[in-house]
Amino acid sequence: MLILLTPVYNSFANNIDIQSKLAQDLRNEGFRNIQISNEGADLIVGLENNVYRFEADALTRAIKIIYKFAGTHKNIVLIAKKLQLPIITIKISVEKLNSFSSGAISEKEFSNSIQIDFSSSDEWKKLRQEKIFNKNTFDLDFVIEPKIGFQLGNYDYPLRYQFRLLPSIETSLWKGQKIIGQFSIPVFDRHYVDQYKYFRPNIISIEQNFRIRKGLYTKLTAGWFTEKRYGFDAELVQYLFDGRLLLRGNFGYTGYILYLKKGAKGLSERVYSKPTIEIDSPDYFQFFGNIEYRIEKYDLAINISYGKYLYENDAFLLNIYRNFNEYTLGFQAHFSETGHNFGFRIFVPLWPEKYFKNKNIRIRPSKYINYSYLATRDYIDTYRTSNVINEVIRELNPLFVKHFIAKNLLSNK
Repeated sequence: MLILLTPVYNSFANNIDIQSKLAQDLRNEGFRNIQISNEGADLIVGLENNVYRFEADALTRAIKIIYKFAGTHKNIVLIAKKLQLPIITIKISVEKLNSFSSGAISEKEFSNSIQIDFSSSDEWKKLRQEKIFNKNTFDLDFVIEPKIGFQLGNYDYPLRYQFRLLPSIETSLWKGQKIIGQFSIPVFDRHYVDQYKYFRPNIISIEQNFRIRKGLYTKLTAGWFTEKRYGFDAELVQYLFDGRLLLRGNFGYTGYILYLKKGAKGLSERVYSKPTIEIDSPDYFQFFGNIEYRIEKYDLAINISYGKYLYENDAFLLNIYRNFNEYTLGFQAHFSETGHNFGFRIFVPLWPEKYFKNKNIRIRPSKYINYSYLATRDYIDTYRTSNVINEVIRELNPLFVKHFIAKNLLSNK
């Protein structure tokens, strides 16, 4: 059962370059944007996962590798990044980890000793000056996301459904930046109410993410969004109380845009004789705020939103969801001026759990298939620019990660 090894290097007096060797082992595992500071009492390591589907699994595997190099250090400090920005810091006492590995203390005692929080400036200041190993800027990921849609129909067609593929190209050119080009390809359709059943752009955007301070992040996005919108979007997210509380605000200014194939009819009712992009001036502001509270014991989160969505529609949204490791199941309720609606949402992980590592060009599936169901038509129109900040960080929530590491650090995986 016990898989943790005794630290390999017990003294810095040897001639082995620990920093380079540790970086190489982490690189061999597929981690990117690796930085290491091995001076003082703490062995500080920053890295980014883009090889394992599940973030908590990746962090557990990284800790196993780092532990072999702990030597005389008192603590292992692991900083998890996204787009080269620090997200969370995990601090583990080497003494406690030795005791846990030998069975001298329980899982609960070890879990209580782990310190996890959103990254502060202290460790990051020490690390940010260090060399970056295995950078992933300019890498290309070709991601294929399956999309399923169901609708309740009439007597002749009581159930309408559609299956699409959403292939995308993703890359990052510098710290905090990401470019996404995503397209919609219809594969199968059974009387689904969608008049644009042809290959067309879904999202073409460029975003810039910033870490302002501990737990505070913002993202600015410009481009072509879902729901036939283009324009600008900004969001601000603040995490408080070790990830228990989330505050988020969003603001967007968009206009109508649509790609029409030959013979298709657009918003203007005009039928075009050749492929055309129909576009209009920006005309709608969208803004809303939401608050989310996470109940640690059950990995359960309650999220309430209120704002003005597209077409001047004021609405309340309630989302209650629970994490079951990689699976997420939730209930959703919408209350708006135009109507009320209820349903559920589910995230199911897709095979494989580990992607090609250290490749500048990769083809892989999306991490999850995301299905949302509402009892009647969707009364609230809103667009997506890509994944919002809290969805990207969700798997790195300190409360969630802490439980997973303690339970899985001694596994044989």
